[in-house]
Amino acid sequence: LYPSSFTALADEPRPTAESRLVSAEDANLFGVTFIDVDRGWSVGQHGTILQTQDGGVNWKPQASGTSATLTSIAMYNSQRGLAVGGQTQAYSQCSLGEVVITMDGGKAWQVITGHDLPRLRKLIIGPNGQCVAAGDWSHVHLSSVFTSRDGGMNWTPQVSPMVGHAIGLAGTVDDYLVLSEQGEVIRFRQDAAPRVILPANQDW
Repeated sequence: LYPSSFTALADEPRPTAESRLVSAEDANLFGVTFIDVDRGWSVGQHGTILQTQDGGVNWKPQASGTSATLTSIAMYNSQRGLAVGGQTQAYSQCSLGEVVITMDGGKAWQVITGHDLPRLRKLIIGPNGQCVAAGDWSHVHLSSVFTSRDGGMNWTPQVSPMVGHAIGLAGTVDDYLVLSEQGEVIRFRQDAAPRVILPANQDW
């Protein structure tokens, strides 16, 4: 969405769950995950969540409970999972994160509130409800990387030498790399302090 689109959205009434399902037909999709060859989910604009039971041949919308753009989704199993994303407020230009979780395979999604996260772009998950998300730089938390040990209910900012938005995330929850918009790469390990792998460089 462009800034003008945010202004229009700010003046409109909050969409209902039913209207979000209809708007899914016009949404750009940004994230996808599969738990086996048949069952998968995809997320995108307008809070869109789609599910397939036949390897992607057919997709059905699920009500996410949000109108924020969702950019990444992951499932621990056929029932439990989460999606992350967010938006920028038109009037303040503040970055606002969004986290939604499901415990029943997407029949119901719950919006997690009270976390003060910035907009999130990337997500990886691990065993026992562990997950890592990366996104916009937060002036509140002084970080763009956040971890959770309860499936996304509560989040902890990670101390990092990176100052700026994170646009890439790869690895496991115990050992992962974060790519910033300045082209720097930081390695995070559970048993060590974050380390710069590649410094920021305007040519990258």
